[in-house]
Amino acid sequence: MTHPTKVPTFSKATYLRSRDAWDAGRFGSEWADCRGQAAKAGIVFPPDGAPDDSWADASPSQRAILIRAIRETPRLLRRAIAADGVRSWSDVIERLLLGRDLRMGRVEDREADWATTRARRGAMTPLAETLGAVADSLGVER
Repeated sequence: MTHPTKVPTFSKATYLRSRDAWDAGRFGSEWADCRGQAAKAGIVFPPDGAPDDSWADASPSQRAILIRAIRETPRLLRRAIAADGVRSWSDVIERLLLGRDLRMGRVEDREADWATTRARRGAMTPLAETLGAVADSLGVER
């Protein structure tokens, strides 16, 4: 992460070129936070890609990957942008995908643990059988 007192500086010409690139790319308001945080990290130009790019493509663009992160995992994206050594959108995406892989690994581990627990318990008793057993233990006539 860039030191709070050492914010990258850019020439006016660079700033104007980057602003024009963001405007030309038709980036909506949902990019504002990401764009501001990236600028603090020294990333002033927008990611590669077009507004209609999809993250479901075989080889998604930077823009498609980032818009998905903005919508689905904004905290992970903020951490990726703020990570030490991040200087480009490629760096952000690398950390973002690593974070998603780690998260998915934890989900898969939990699912495997739950499958093991279910296997140990055996088949779950249908609700009607359970209620019938409770009723019998209470002496309720069916």
